[in-house]
Amino acid sequence: TKNVHVAQVMLKVNLPSRLRRKSVGAKDALTAAVRAATSDMDSEDLPDDSIVKVKRSDPKIATPSNSSSEQPSIPSISVSSELSSSGDTPQEPQVPKIEAPPEESPSGGNDGYGYTQTVFGSFHENFQQRAQKLLRERRQAVATSRAAPLKRTDSGVIARPKIASPEPTGHLSDGDGAGTAEEEDDEAEDDEAEELTAKYGTVAAALYWAVEKATNVNTVLVYLFLVGIITGMLCVIVDICVYFLTTGRMYFFTLRFFDDRPWLSFPLWIAYTCGFVGLSLYFTHSISPTAAGSGIPEMKSILSGVTLNKYLSPQTFVAKFLGLITCMSSGMIVGRAGPFVHIASIVANQVAKMRMFTRIEKNASLKNHMLAAACGIGMSGSHGAAFGGVLFSIEVTSTYYPIRNYWYSFIGAFVAAITFRIGWNSFVGRSIFKPFLPTKFHVEADPSAFDWLTFIMLGVLCGCLSLLYVNVNEAIVKFRRTYASKYKILGPFPYAVLVGFCSALLTFPGFFGTFVSNGNVATIMDLIQDRPLNGYGFLNADWAVYSKYYSLTVIVLVRFILQTIVVSVPAPIGVFSPLMALGACFGRLTGEILRDLFPMGTIPPAAYAIAGAASTVGGVTHTLSAAMFMFEATGDLNHSLGVLLSVIISVGISKRWGLSIFDSIQKIRGLPFMPDLQEQFYELKARDVMERDVPCLNLKASIEDINQLLEKYISNSKYGTQDYSIPIIETPENKIVVG
Repeated sequence: TKNVHVAQVMLKVNLPSRLRRKSVGAKDALTAAVRAATSDMDSEDLPDDSIVKVKRSDPKIATPSNSSSEQPSIPSISVSSELSSSGDTPQEPQVPKIEAPPEESPSGGNDGYGYTQTVFGSFHENFQQRAQKLLRERRQAVATSRAAPLKRTDSGVIARPKIASPEPTGHLSDGDGAGTAEEEDDEAEDDEAEELTAKYGTVAAALYWAVEKATNVNTVLVYLFLVGIITGMLCVIVDICVYFLTTGRMYFFTLRFFDDRPWLSFPLWIAYTCGFVGLSLYFTHSISPTAAGSGIPEMKSILSGVTLNKYLSPQTFVAKFLGLITCMSSGMIVGRAGPFVHIASIVANQVAKMRMFTRIEKNASLKNHMLAAACGIGMSGSHGAAFGGVLFSIEVTSTYYPIRNYWYSFIGAFVAAITFRIGWNSFVGRSIFKPFLPTKFHVEADPSAFDWLTFIMLGVLCGCLSLLYVNVNEAIVKFRRTYASKYKILGPFPYAVLVGFCSALLTFPGFFGTFVSNGNVATIMDLIQDRPLNGYGFLNADWAVYSKYYSLTVIVLVRFILQTIVVSVPAPIGVFSPLMALGACFGRLTGEILRDLFPMGTIPPAAYAIAGAASTVGGVTHTLSAAMFMFEATGDLNHSLGVLLSVIISVGISKRWGLSIFDSIQKIRGLPFMPDLQEQFYELKARDVMERDVPCLNLKASIEDINQLLEKYISNSKYGTQDYSIPIIETPENKIVVG
């Protein structure tokens, strides 16, 4: 429109001003309009297969709703289908970018992520990818057509040969997922075979091709089996490495009994813990800083439609794997469930890039289902509990969960759990069918009314403990973030070493007792056994160093203090197993007190330990599946109803007055996710939440109006600086959107 001659031609042929210069095919439309205008023929004489028809009449433009109401008379130009995708580099759909907060510097500060926000997740991505593929095919067809010479038709209009519409390249099915691509044509398969033969040789290429074709039928099934096996094997490798490294740590304590210099025991204990904590921080921050933390809050954001930059990359996998082993071996009270949710998701993302799983990689909707299944696989593989792991992962990572994902999650979770049990139980020398935390009660449960009241009371106490845990942890994290730039001791490395020193100091066996230095699994195993707590337990934990009340009270306080602080360390750290151990200690303490004060009760203290473990996990994470997880991990359903009652009460109290630990982390880190719809918002209407002051254009807008509107968009930060979606309305009075 800056060219006077072109503008004159536009006016001469009644070309409307609403035709944008950057629209698809605009340049060809203008060229054809010039040719039509210079000819002496009437527009009605143009042939049907011409590129463009110039209508000198004033047609009525239909509204999007196909309303029959009268519309203003606007001269128009209609572009035929062969021009709809041609033109000079039409603009492809762009995913809006969200600026990421700065990553945490060595001196402290925010540890944020660079991420991309999609529009309502994978459906938009899948639709967008298919649309882009169709556009690319159309452009190729247009380019081929343009290579042909121009021909003058019988009516005297110069036009190119008509472009045939391409065949659809995808279809919707209920098989492996929506939007899967069709098979390659024969020529493409021949090229692929030649490429494989040149690269791998005839025999290897034939085998590769046979495997790829065989897995096309059950691509998802093979994919889930592969991800489950890899994740289960990784869990076994981590546990074996931690077992040997922890044994070396305990050796330093035994020096005080067998060495001529017993005073070396304590400094070596401190140095070992601080050294491995520093090593974990080094692996995490030097390879991939995004490996820090649990992984569950970030996966919840990813499943909500957010793409975290490099969060599922191979570098992050290496950093997470090495950082988790060294952090668990340091002796700090950390878990592995959350990190393995992240590790399994990385494995799923990388396996999808294999040649035989191209369908999953290219189908954004199906890949999102696979990532959701990977969360359950990681949770199940880390403890050998398929059902509890899947249900727990659903509750902590999904606001709304597609039912079809159950099939995917349970297949992969079963494979991961079986792989872990075979590997770990073979290593420790027990049956693969034995639970991860085996226990057995000698008397069958027959709870009285008093016992039901005690379960209710335990649920209330665990709910209050959960609220205190989340609030204290949130306060510690906010304090560190606020003053990290001011005090160097709060930076990532100094802070981690400081926390490691405090952890080694409080867990040194020579101070409070050997029971304090036990790991999470050993502590739980001691407390859920139906026997008196008056002697040496698992791994020689001396619970009777003074009295059982002293031991249980000390371990509850020590674990609560250390766990709330350790979670704030920027390293691969989980909270599931530590929360189970803390709840088991608190539940066992409650059960021992009730047994001594009220001998009429029939519930053994070990049952309260199981109920306390499940209730604390459920209260802190807002998950009812914690009860199912404990049933599956212990293999005992003797007190299932009482445990479930305590979990329900604990979760209800913590949900009523606070956030879960994962939602709290998401809030602090500024990670976007799809929130749950609260009851007070049920009656809201669209007019209550919509943006009312939206700059728009009408059909009679001038170039000056467009410039003023663009300046308004650019000057207003709330509209962003990437791409603008400007509504076009009929008139400023009716504000009916036409485009």
